[in-house]
Amino acid sequence: MAQYVSKGGEYFVLQNPAYLPDLLDAVLLRHPSISPQMMASMLILVDGAPAKTGAGLEDGNEVDFIPLVAGG
Repeated sequence: MAQYVSKGGEYFVLQNPAYLPDLLDAVLLRHPSISPQMMASMLILVDGAPAKTGAGLEDGNEVDFIPLVAGG
């Protein structure tokens, strides 16, 4: 993700209750260089564990976006 946003980390303030799709929308608004298709192809971790699409978020959660890579 650093190649698209040039930052090591960011903080987002979301309304309560917050869900993963709320964060994804906020990321896409803040970083128009990331396309929705790119976001959909990423592994998303919440506090180190794979997240489900509609996962709830709590204050202080760490969310990581990991681009999936194919190779051989």
